[in-house]
Amino acid sequence: MTTSTSATFSIDASPAALGRVLPNIKSNVNRFGGRFPAEPEIEPDYNMHDFVKFVQLMACTGGNPQRDLFRDPADFSILDDYDFEPLLASCRGILKTGAKPLLKLGNVPSKLSRDILAKTAGHQVFNVNVFPSDDYQQYYAYIRAITEALVAEFGLAEVRSWRFGVLTEYENVDWFYAPSRDPAESSEAFCRLYDFTVKALEDVLGPQVFVGAHSMSVIEGLWDEALFIRHCASGRNYATGGTGTTLRYLAASYYEDSLGHFGSHKTFPETIAYVLNAAEAAGLRGLLYGIDEGRILRGNAAGNEKSDLVSRTVGDTYQAAFDARLAKPAFDHGVDYFSSWSYFSEGDSGHPCVSYHIARGVAAFEGARLAAVSRTDAPAAPVNEVDTGRAVEIGLSAAYDEAARKLYLGELFPKYRKLARPVAEEECCQFSADGSFTLSFTLPPHGVTFFTIA
Repeated sequence: MTTSTSATFSIDASPAALGRVLPNIKSNVNRFGGRFPAEPEIEPDYNMHDFVKFVQLMACTGGNPQRDLFRDPADFSILDDYDFEPLLASCRGILKTGAKPLLKLGNVPSKLSRDILAKTAGHQVFNVNVFPSDDYQQYYAYIRAITEALVAEFGLAEVRSWRFGVLTEYENVDWFYAPSRDPAESSEAFCRLYDFTVKALEDVLGPQVFVGAHSMSVIEGLWDEALFIRHCASGRNYATGGTGTTLRYLAASYYEDSLGHFGSHKTFPETIAYVLNAAEAAGLRGLLYGIDEGRILRGNAAGNEKSDLVSRTVGDTYQAAFDARLAKPAFDHGVDYFSSWSYFSEGDSGHPCVSYHIARGVAAFEGARLAAVSRTDAPAAPVNEVDTGRAVEIGLSAAYDEAARKLYLGELFPKYRKLARPVAEEECCQFSADGSFTLSFTLPPHGVTFFTIA
């Protein structure tokens, strides 16, 4: 059965009614392994770096033998046998794409936590050292030496144009906590780690370094991230003895358990509002706000929740639709970027996933401004499910063709993943003399459409 309805909207695009200038919210991508190919494969027809401007290397300076930047990470008797070549090679590769590195520092190499690790191995969900350094001066020397090596390789002006972070989800016990696991001691340990990291960066790069931190925020952590934000605004700096610490950006994570089901998680607006409101309450203005990782955490595919089409690290149809769904609230709630996991079948190369086309379309809104839109009538809409509380889902019926379904599943679907291409742009409607317009189009299977009113 086909159901139709109509609605009337008022659009005010006068200068006084326009909202903020929209950023490129698809400007960042993640690399969990902390490394990037020194000789990246760039897809000429699908170059994500046309819109991706920063590559986030998570835990890129320590945490386990593969990430620790030492010649012999297992030799705890030598603390300065530095080997920065893996990081330098990754940064060379990122720069070859035209993007800039976002280096996630702060994960302490095992040999710098040797005394703590002699007593306990800690919590090992992500296979990284979760503890602070035994000696923050040794940790400072390590981060400073890394920064000096970056400047020697790439030049001061270049490295100053990069971004730096301290830890991933700093209030998450899977990433970091004090040996006691006490919330207060853990928050103090992170603030101390942050201060010494920033001092090492600033002592080489100067006070204009772009540095910040990434919390979970979508769900409660071991301690309240507002403690860290207030520390940066007015707390005692553990490294300098002064007041406050440089903070240029705040990032959070945003996951839903499955599509439309938040579980114990905050909604997207609630997540970003928590860190933004905490910063403004502490007197911090003009920060950048981002989402450093996210998507649907587990998916709800029947039989296999970890299949390629629902993995949060693969941007195929299920996750791609979620990417598209989050673009509007990101625009509406002051988010500057949403860092994605992958846009290609092989991570950095291969065939483009559907999310690649979503991201390219969303990135095209950069520089636009939000118009004031209001609905001027309230007709009944075709609804097949309405959840009380946060989620309201509206579903529409579509024509069904069994022959077309068999053709798609039998022949087209296997090719679809390899040869996904966007539908060509076309002008589909025009305003009439009275200022109204009627939109009529056919949406192809798994299609995504972007509307531009110009």
